[in-house]
Amino acid sequence: MNAIILNPQVFFKYKSQIGIMLYTEDKSKELNFFTGHKHLVLERNQVEEPSIEEIEDAILSDDHLRELAEDHNLVEIHHDDEPEEYMQYYSSFN
Repeated sequence: MNAIILNPQVFFKYKSQIGIMLYTEDKSKELNFFTGHKHLVLERNQVEEPSIEEIEDAILSDDHLRELAEDHNLVEIHHDDEPEEYMQYYSSFN
C-alpha cells in the first residue's frame, strides 16, 4: 500500500503525533487538530509542519487517520495488489 498526499499543508505535528487541521480559519490563532482518535484545539505555535515522509508513515500506520484523510480528500491510497485482484475478479467471469 502507498499513499499520495494531495494536500500536505493541512497536516501538522503536535509533539510526536501527526494530525490534520480541519474547520480552522486561515488567520485564527488556534487550530482544530484531528488525529482520527482525538480532537484538540491548539495554538499555532504548538504545532510544526511534518515532512512528507512523516505524513506518509502516519497515514499508512494509522487506520483512523487514513480514513479521516480519505474522507476529506487529502490523500489517495493505492494498494499494491490492485492489478492482481482485478485480474482474479475478471478471470472469474471467463
